[in-house]
Amino acid sequence: MWRDPIEGGPYAVVLQNRGPGNAGDRWLLALVDVRRDPGTFLGRHDFIGVGVGLGRAFALATERGDAVVLAEMEEGQGVRACGWWLPAGSPRFLCAPKVVGPSRYDTVGALLVESWPADFPPMPEGRIPLTGRMFRLSPTGRWSEVEGFRCLGLRLEEAVAEAGGVGLRRWQRDGVARRVRVALRESRAFDDEQAIELLRDAIVIDSCAAEPWRLLGRLEFQAGRNGRAVPALATAVSLASHEDAPLVDLADALAAIDIDGPEAREALMAARELLARSRRNQPLVLNVSTTRQLARVLYHTYLERTADAPDRHRSRRRRVQRQLAELP
Repeated sequence: MWRDPIEGGPYAVVLQNRGPGNAGDRWLLALVDVRRDPGTFLGRHDFIGVGVGLGRAFALATERGDAVVLAEMEEGQGVRACGWWLPAGSPRFLCAPKVVGPSRYDTVGALLVESWPADFPPMPEGRIPLTGRMFRLSPTGRWSEVEGFRCLGLRLEEAVAEAGGVGLRRWQRDGVARRVRVALRESRAFDDEQAIELLRDAIVIDSCAAEPWRLLGRLEFQAGRNGRAVPALATAVSLASHEDAPLVDLADALAAIDIDGPEAREALMAARELLARSRRNQPLVLNVSTTRQLARVLYHTYLERTADAPDRHRSRRRRVQRQLAELP
């Protein structure tokens, strides 16, 4: 199998099955300079493997301009990026860092990007957010992690273009904060729909940020859309399990749902599933069979967690106590 790492580039990577060995098939991975016919072999690496395949290949450069040619090596359920660093006159075989579990590789400029799907939180429209890290190869042949991102719902190329010269971590943090700030201003001006759109944009930028989920759920609740409010608020509680206030927001939405209405079953299932993603919150969903029962548990949990600082939480604690007293 042949792969050109870059269109029109001078290098190709070849993977050849050399036949069965004691522990699996014997394989040859080779780097070829294709500027001449026939090509010139620049490097080779022999190894034993089972179910090996060759994925995408790509090239980048070290800080001093040495070429690095890598190819995705598929084996079993895993993928590694291996290839050659080409300092003057001495190709050196190397592999990129690898997380445990499925991941893929890309390049952004001189950086190698490893990314993997973030299985939580769920995103609108079936999007699967990506978490990843970026590496640079030093002039001495060492990989160093220089940047990263989390729960990104945009395509990587689009996010990098929007970030410009700002690192992705900072771009995500600032982008979420700016949209939350503007959404609050729009909400105070009674334009809740515009605020909701801004919060959804913030979630696409970083779906692991709890505040956009919480504000989105509160706006949906204020609009009477409790079925939409519950999943957003339950996600916020799971992402910020150390915070107490989101418990009350979620309890309010659950308590407002008609226990006999069509929304109740779906809301309870969503809340239980999402809360169970946080180990701290897993006990909250034990032995609850209605939205009202779960609301009661959340209210009581809030009161227990804030008992050590009643003065700081006085106003909200009083409201929660009233809510509990009024729950059927």
